[in-house]
Amino acid sequence: MSGFLRNLIAFFLDLFAQGSKAANDVTTVWFWVMPFDTGIRVLKSDKVLQFAETAQIDYLLKVGQFFSLIRSGVAFVNLAQVVTFARPAVMFSRVRVETRLMYADEKCAYFSHTMHAGATRWRRWW
Repeated sequence: MSGFLRNLIAFFLDLFAQGSKAANDVTTVWFWVMPFDTGIRVLKSDKVLQFAETAQIDYLLKVGQFFSLIRSGVAFVNLAQVVTFARPAVMFSRVRVETRLMYADEKCAYFSHTMHAGATRWRRWW
């Protein structure tokens, strides 16, 4: 439920910024690591995927392509992922996600997400 709520909040906030970026720009979105995102005290690895999913919604709205992709019947599927953690993100820390479109063709789009928690940086490609 936390991922759906995060996506819904990001969607409504980003409606005001729709079309404000070019497709080759880097978009940035911030999240707080909440208790439902953690195990005992650190961010669970499966929740990182939810942060990346919300960052993709943020990116698509900011470049003005979200509604056209939904109307065309596009389905979002993660093909592969590579994650490198320097240190875990603790509860109530602020996480910044930078999203960049690496490559796109008529079948696939590959995004790069760089996540920062304080001075810690993670990188996620897919």
